[in-house]
Amino acid sequence: MRLRLFAGLNRDARLIIIMMGLISLGYFGVMILLRSLYLLRLGQGPEYLGIFGTASAFSFMAMCLPGGAIGQRLGMQRAMRISGVVMVLGLALFPLAEFVPSGLAYLWPMLAQAIAMFGWAVLSVNSGPALMGVTLPEQRGHAFALNSAMRGAGIFVGTLLGGLLPGWFAPLLGRTLATPDPYRWALWTSVAMVALGMLPLWFLGPISAASSHKEEVADDSKPFPLWPVALILLHAYLTHMAWSVTQSFCSPYMDTDLGLSTSAIGALTAVGQLAGAVLPLIGPRLAAQRGQNWVLTASALGIGLSMLPLALIPNWAGAGLGRLGVLAGAAIWLPAVQVFQMEMVSPRWRSMVFAASSMVSSLSFGSASLVGGMIIVATGYRQLFLITAALPLAGGALTWLLRRMPGWQPRPRGVGAE
Repeated sequence: MRLRLFAGLNRDARLIIIMMGLISLGYFGVMILLRSLYLLRLGQGPEYLGIFGTASAFSFMAMCLPGGAIGQRLGMQRAMRISGVVMVLGLALFPLAEFVPSGLAYLWPMLAQAIAMFGWAVLSVNSGPALMGVTLPEQRGHAFALNSAMRGAGIFVGTLLGGLLPGWFAPLLGRTLATPDPYRWALWTSVAMVALGMLPLWFLGPISAASSHKEEVADDSKPFPLWPVALILLHAYLTHMAWSVTQSFCSPYMDTDLGLSTSAIGALTAVGQLAGAVLPLIGPRLAAQRGQNWVLTASALGIGLSMLPLALIPNWAGAGLGRLGVLAGAAIWLPAVQVFQMEMVSPRWRSMVFAASSMVSSLSFGSASLVGGMIIVATGYRQLFLITAALPLAGGALTWLLRRMPGWQPRPRGVGAE
């Protein structure tokens, strides 16, 4: 299995992919699941969660373009190492929220998260071009799909573990799950996992952003395709909104409105994350058979339609089915759009386009968090889920429009390594 999954990929490509899987285990799995539940037990409500999510997203967004510049200045390898340390520091400060002076209690979680997101932004915007730089053109579809699959596997395991950790810590601490203590120690566990995930960075060799592939060097003088790139970024903004809403508000919805236990929330979320660990690997084959445009359009439509069970079926089954659909669609959509947008441009523009795409995704997350929290306070979760369902459908329409623009489609790269 290992030889088949990593066939043709060199050591540095494997290290980058393994790093993303380990970080996803600790951060996108354990911490993302538990941080909102921890804040709820500190006395915060949905409106604060919305503001917190917005601050997190905008902190990430603010560092995307500087992160690309830092990678060019210091080298992607060194930039990712430094940013990894900064990310771990910010995550370690977050569980201290209940011990700071009362005057800082409101701002501390957002400040800690901002530090973590500064680090993650630099690491993230350099990891994509780095993976492009260490793979051959015909390998990239498979490499990015495998990267997304490893991330999904990490989130799946981390989400299951995150749902169990507070229950394990509660009896050891003599506390109940209604108190923040079990969640604080579970969050400390996630920090240790993320720190472990940074270790592969120290074994990476120097990575250059310059292309060594002859056909790409020949393309390097082509002008920047402004309108096609603008349309794909708008598509990413709209489609990403559904994923953002589920990440920010599904756990609080299941906790407060549905009254589910932490372990049940973790189990339902992990079912969706399992799809994220498997489905990315079929994306390159679908693209080879039907085209990248079809993959982007179909996955966006699937994400939008998956929001409807969350809105219309107010029980654990509706919540689980809706989140499963969103995460499954996103698992196919994300690696496809990453490769698509970078192959639309010549190598010299890739870092900028990847940074711009990361900014757009973060803006989408921030918008969903800020407006979503307000909508929940005003009208409830159901209206938020209904509104969100329409946005990926509009994103799918944009990729149909993009197909009609001259010169929009990247050069075919093949299915990728088997």
